[in-house]
Amino acid sequence: MAVLHADHSRILQRDCTRDGVSVRLAGGNHIRPALGRHELPPLAWNQLFSLLCRIFWTANRIHFAEKCSSIPTTRNGYAMYQPPHFREDRLEVQHALVRAHPLGLLVTYGKTGLAANPIPFMLDEEASQLGTLRGHLSRANPQWRDFDPALEALVVFQGTQTYITPSWYEAKRAHGKVVPTWNYAIVQAYGTLRVIDDPAWLLNQVSAMTSLREATRPEPWAVSDAPSDFLDAQLKGIIGVEIEIARIEGKWKVSQNRPQADRKGVVAGLREDGGEPALQMADLVETRGI
Repeated sequence: MAVLHADHSRILQRDCTRDGVSVRLAGGNHIRPALGRHELPPLAWNQLFSLLCRIFWTANRIHFAEKCSSIPTTRNGYAMYQPPHFREDRLEVQHALVRAHPLGLLVTYGKTGLAANPIPFMLDEEASQLGTLRGHLSRANPQWRDFDPALEALVVFQGTQTYITPSWYEAKRAHGKVVPTWNYAIVQAYGTLRVIDDPAWLLNQVSAMTSLREATRPEPWAVSDAPSDFLDAQLKGIIGVEIEIARIEGKWKVSQNRPQADRKGVVAGLREDGGEPALQMADLVETRGI
């Protein structure tokens, strides 16, 4: 009979190997079998190896949860860092950013770890209390297969963002104790990811997205303009995803923490620089603090 010389209360590290059936402990020691007069058959060794690896994964997940217990969370999960003066909790403002910047970063966790892919989303504000996001992935993209449905998915929508030089601050001329920063507006939406493999749903989703984006063009292109056989083949190459938003956070970091004289300097500097991102940020700084 094999006897394991180890303290089973110690957390196992990821070093499961078949040769010698060795599993490394957190302190660097190894579990090694001490055999009597009889060797275990190969099947028994395989079963022992599988058992040890299961012990490792269970202990490792418990250890990870304990380490993360001090991270600030909301009632439903981990929260974005939010100084009070940067918070934006108005749902209509959050939704407006999502509509203006629909390319969201979809983040999920599965057996292979974290996965993140940029995906254009449609926001249906009426489908649920906080809104529902709909989009699609390439069928070849493994993210739609490898995600844990018990964990929330996260979609990050990045709005206007730009570098802020301290040269614009009045405080630079007064005492010089200034540093650069980065201004931005961002929305994070969380919810359960649902995979939809339905040609009719997919056709409706891509048609709605296309119609919205083509609406301002002089001669809008429509999905129905493509040959039907070609369109059918293209739809077979994608898979639908839907997230009913369970919680949503907005953060507008636009110089609210600076004195009024510094904010005026930021607005003037951004307008002098010009360009759409700078002018958009100047408007945000001006409307949220001056």
